Amino acid sequence: MNLAIKLFIIGIIGNKFSSFSLKRYLSSKKELTLNPWFVTGFTDAEGCFHAVVAKKPNLNMGWELRLDFSISQHKEDLELLNQIKEFFGVGRVVKHGLNTYVYKVTSIKELRVIIDHFNNFPLYTQKQADYLIFQ
Repeated sequence: MNLAIKLFIIGIIGNKFSSFSLKRYLSSKKELTLNPWFVTGFTDAEGCFHAVVAKKPNLNMGWELRLDFSISQHKEDLELLNQIKEFFGVGRVVKHGLNTYVYKVTSIKELRVIIDHFNNFPLYTQKQADYLIFQ
């Protein structure tokens, strides 16, 4: 079993939910405080740290750097994305395709919250290397 799945399970156990009861609980739209290790494990499996350098002739330097953190999920798991948004207290959840939604953080100020979290609850897969470059 890979470490991301173990962290995901630890997060669920920390909240005293099986994966089935967690899904049922989330679908009931009750308030849930997610375990920080659950969020880290879920991000290890499903998250993305993205940096884009694009040529922008209208800018002084001629280039733009855009950073974002995102987690995409099928519409059936929309409530979980909303819970993650509530956990971090930043970002937004938007429709992204026919059957998917994405939790996205793009503001440099708001990305500080994401960076602080992963400094305190580090990733364990190759995604940690991606995070360190992103950071």
